[in-house]
Amino acid sequence: MVVKFFANKKGGSVAAIDYLLNNRVKNGTARVLEGNEVLTRRLIHLIENRQKLTVGCLSFEEEDIHEELKFKLMNDFEEILLAGLNKDQYNILWIEHTDKNRLELNFVIPKLELMSKKALQPYFHRADLPRVETWQDLVNLKYNFTNPKDPSKNRHVNTSKTEIRLTKNYELIDAELQKLVEKGEINSRIHLLDVLKHNDFEITRVADEYISLKLPNSKKARRFKHDIYSSKFTSLDSFEIFKQENNNEIKNFNNMNVEKEIDQLTLRLHKYTQDKAMKNIKKYPYQVHANNQIEQRFILEQGDSTNDKTGITIIERIRAEREARQRTIRELEEQRIGIQNIFAGHAEPLSNRIGKFRDKYEQWVSNVAKSIEGVIHEIRKIKIFNKYKEVYFDKTKYKKQNKQRN
Repeated sequence: MVVKFFANKKGGSVAAIDYLLNNRVKNGTARVLEGNEVLTRRLIHLIENRQKLTVGCLSFEEEDIHEELKFKLMNDFEEILLAGLNKDQYNILWIEHTDKNRLELNFVIPKLELMSKKALQPYFHRADLPRVETWQDLVNLKYNFTNPKDPSKNRHVNTSKTEIRLTKNYELIDAELQKLVEKGEINSRIHLLDVLKHNDFEITRVADEYISLKLPNSKKARRFKHDIYSSKFTSLDSFEIFKQENNNEIKNFNNMNVEKEIDQLTLRLHKYTQDKAMKNIKKYPYQVHANNQIEQRFILEQGDSTNDKTGITIIERIRAEREARQRTIRELEEQRIGIQNIFAGHAEPLSNRIGKFRDKYEQWVSNVAKSIEGVIHEIRKIKIFNKYKEVYFDKTKYKKQNKQRN
C-alpha cells in the first residue's frame, strides 16, 4: 500500500468528485464509502480561496481487503493526517475504486476548517511526508500488504501514467541495456552513453546518480537511475558489486525483525502525530458546543450553494448561533470564576456580604408584612360584608313576619 497525493496546480474544484464518480459508478467499480457527496460539493463551492481541496488515495496492489479493515485504515489515516482535529472540524469524502484490478481508497478534503472558517491545509509535503510515510510503512508491516519499499520491486525508470505506450518503451530500453551489461557488451556508464548516442537517443541530462532520456514522441524526458546509470558504474566489476548489494538488501528486508520494526515505527509515528496535533490545536482551537451538524443542516436546507450571497447568508447564520452559544459559555465561566474566588478568598469582605444579605432580608420581611396586611384587610372586608348580609336578611325576615300577622 502506498499513500498518494495528487497534483493540483489550479487549486481544485468539484470536477475531482465528478472524475472519481464517473462511469465507474454504473460499472460497479466506484462507490462512496464514507462522507456526504452533496455536502462536500457545496463546501467546495463556499470556499473563496483558490486552493479548495486536497485529493489523494491509499493505493493497494491487493485486489480487495476486508470491509472492516478499510474503515479502520480510513479512520487511522484521518487521525494521523489531521492530527489534533475533531471529526466535526473538517469534511472528508472517501470513494472506493476497483477498476484497475486493485483497490484504491480515494479521499477528497475541502480546505476549510469548519468552526473557524479558516483555510485548512491537510498536507504540506516537506513537513508531513515523514509522518505519512511512517504510517504507510507501519500499516504495510502490520497487515502484510505489498510494500513499495521492498528492494525486489525497485525500478530503474521513472515512468508516466499518462504515456502508457511510451512507458513500456522506456521499460524495454532499460531491460535491453541491463541485458547488454549482463553479457559484457557494455562495460561502463561512459560506454553506455556512447551506445545511446549512437542509436540516436536524446540524452537531456547526466547526473551522478542518473541519466535522463527522451523518446521522440514523449513530452518529457524520463530518468534512468541507480546502478548502471550512476557514475559509480566504471567497470563490469562495479556491476557485480551492484548486484551483490541489491541481493543483500533483499535478504535483509526479508529477514527483518517485523515486531521490533513495528514497535520503532509506532513510537516514531506517535511523536510525529503529537507534534502535528499541537500545531493544529493551537491554530484551530476546538470550540465547545459548536457542532458542525448545525452548519451541515443550513447548507443542505439552502439548496445549491453556488450563489455567493447564499453562502454568505449561511455563514452569517452559523456565526450568529455560534456567538450566542459563546455568550452563554462566557456567562457560565464568569459564574464559575466567581465561585472559585469566594473559596479562594478573593471575594468582597464578609461584613459587606452580611450587610447586603440583611438589606435583602429586611426587604423580604417588609414585602411579606405588606402581603399579610393586604390579606387581613381582605378578610376584614369579607367579615363586614357577611355581617351586613346577616343583618339585611334578618330585617327582611322581620318585615315579612309583621306583614303576615297584619
